[in-house]
Amino acid sequence: MKFNKLLKFVSSFALSLVLMLGFVTPTFAASTDTNSTTTLNLMAAASTRYSLGERGVDGAYPSGTLLRAFEDQNANIKVNVTYDSSGNLLNQMIADPNHSADIFISADLARMNSAVTANIIQADTVYNLLNNKLVLIANPNTGLTENSLQYSDVLGWLNDNPGTTIAVGDPAVVPAGTYTKQVFDAIDSTTWNDILTHATLYSNVTNVLTAVANNVNQLGSVYATDAKTDSNLIVLATEDVNIIYPIGITNAAMSDTVSRAPASQALVNFLKADIAKSTDLPINGGSVFKYFGFSPAQ
Repeated sequence: MKFNKLLKFVSSFALSLVLMLGFVTPTFAASTDTNSTTTLNLMAAASTRYSLGERGVDGAYPSGTLLRAFEDQNANIKVNVTYDSSGNLLNQMIADPNHSADIFISADLARMNSAVTANIIQADTVYNLLNNKLVLIANPNTGLTENSLQYSDVLGWLNDNPGTTIAVGDPAVVPAGTYTKQVFDAIDSTTWNDILTHATLYSNVTNVLTAVANNVNQLGSVYATDAKTDSNLIVLATEDVNIIYPIGITNAAMSDTVSRAPASQALVNFLKADIAKSTDLPINGGSVFKYFGFSPAQ
């Protein structure tokens, strides 16, 4: 009889222990979740792709790029980046029912302001990060030399050289195209419309650069940072038209105070710190942004 009572006691104790362990296990699993990776979705103007970087076939960003350095320093944060014109990125974010974007880097203030108005970007996170300049470029086959043609001379050159064309970003979605239109409009009220008769409009500034490099179009209007990536292209003229790149965090990211908001702020702070560096020699700890031709926004 005593043996049976002892057996019942042991069985009851074992059952209680199993139940206790069952309740403990989920708590342990939840605690390990705090060390999991947070994935950020960065929407960035096409002209930042060289400084930020693109993942290679090995899944890593190239050495010397900002996103490589950031992920190396933040092992629990992964950054997926989408490059396109600022207008196209804005349209993508507006159309996204999942609100998956976390950070937006625009090549102009207008698209960032539109993102704030559309309740995509939280207004108090917007920060003017970078400045850039607009440059007129030419394919080497034109025979043109550095600083030999101004924007004011473009229409005459195109008219004098039948079959030649100019590549421009579509002003409807590409800030570089908007800035280019401003430059031509300042020359004469009809110049832009005349330029359009010789122009091919592209969906982002990277496509403009590629078109001129491949001699699809003999001239092009791009950012100084884009022109710097291809030493074969001829820089004909430079225009400082107050090009500002603002950065902002989405409302969707900011609403996730556990993971997306702090991770997004960490990336923004990292990019701010880079452009604030005093030199443009990344190998010596200088600024990657400055190395690629950007300057701090004024």
